[in-house]
Amino acid sequence: MIGGRGVLSFIISFSGDAMFGSPMFVNDNVILLALHDVSPRYEDAILHSYDRLMECGVSSFTLLATPMFEMKGANTFERNELFSGYITSLGLEIALHGLTHFSKSGSIKEFHGLPHDRMIHRLKTGIVLLKRGIGINVEGFVPPSWVAPSGILQAAKKLKLKYCVNSNSIYSFIDDNQYIVSESFISQGTRDNIPPKFLMEVEFNGPVQMGIHPLDYSNNAIYNLLLDVMDRLNYKVYGYLDYLRGLVKKSFQ
Repeated sequence: MIGGRGVLSFIISFSGDAMFGSPMFVNDNVILLALHDVSPRYEDAILHSYDRLMECGVSSFTLLATPMFEMKGANTFERNELFSGYITSLGLEIALHGLTHFSKSGSIKEFHGLPHDRMIHRLKTGIVLLKRGIGINVEGFVPPSWVAPSGILQAAKKLKLKYCVNSNSIYSFIDDNQYIVSESFISQGTRDNIPPKFLMEVEFNGPVQMGIHPLDYSNNAIYNLLLDVMDRLNYKVYGYLDYLRGLVKKSFQ
């Protein structure tokens, strides 16, 4: 398929993780959508972002929450009860998006270079803090920058999460399968241009994932793209868990 699936199919046939079955593509005409960096740090922008997604008719997406963003106690959910109550009221899936989002050195790759026991500690602490602050079960894990060492899969499974995302792969612990998207676009709150490769992929109906930063609520290009592909190309938009649960439900029909 144009847009990279032919080459990517060749690559993933040799890169499936031993914990999972043979990699397979997410269904065509699907966007896996997340709002990332969900933290009291971006409270107002998150409210605006949610409203914009509702205006687009998007009801299924994942909130990627970081319980101690930038290593600051002021950014914890426990110290921001009104905002935490708002997040709870949305009824959306919550996934852990790092403990602090940054390593001690300031790198956005929070989990790189950590021994396995430290990975588990950070994941477990993040899950506990989110549960305590929001009162909602954490369903999955999506690392900052969408990239983490391969050992993160074993850590996430040990903590009984339902899935773990790493780069363009969604590893499901529900059915022990690895699902692949063709392209990803992760906005960073700086009114990023949408990459041409991503735009090309959706024109050819390929499966993609999008991570929207709260500060990009005024980036009309992102929301216009969602409206366009949903209307013109019949794309369906899902949060990670909604998509995975839908696959499992269909397998038993």
